[in-house]
Amino acid sequence: SIDLEPLGPSAAMATLTASQKRELIRRLVENNLLDCREGFFAPEWRVYRRLLDNFEAGLSASHDAAADGKSQVWGIAKTEFQKALWISEQVASSGTTQPTIVRLPSGLTITRQTSKTDIKRQVSGKWEERVLRIIADVRSKPAPGCFDGCF
Repeated sequence: SIDLEPLGPSAAMATLTASQKRELIRRLVENNLLDCREGFFAPEWRVYRRLLDNFEAGLSASHDAAADGKSQVWGIAKTEFQKALWISEQVASSGTTQPTIVRLPSGLTITRQTSKTDIKRQVSGKWEERVLRIIADVRSKPAPGCFDGCF
């Protein structure tokens, strides 16, 4: 389950540790916010970890794939890659970007996160909120089990 309390000032913190990155991916997959077929050994899992470690390389790969008309990036579906890239950007920005107001065809206005990765047509604002809450929660406490290694 996801805590839906508003994000506080603690949401903007330093980069995630290796165990926090694992915990973040695990929770995103568990809550069906990212797709991962086979757990830790799935190609998606490795791509998600790689994106969390290097957003800029992922952004470059995404632009290259779009220019070439490819349906996959780094071996996973382009749509999943875009979502993971957006998450990586949010983790890297540490909550320093201002949201934008988007007008829906119905006339309603909603707030969406500003991003170099345009996923507004792929996911909903609620998806973004859930992801941001999980990121904030993972940042606020260490991952369960061993923290940065067991000896």
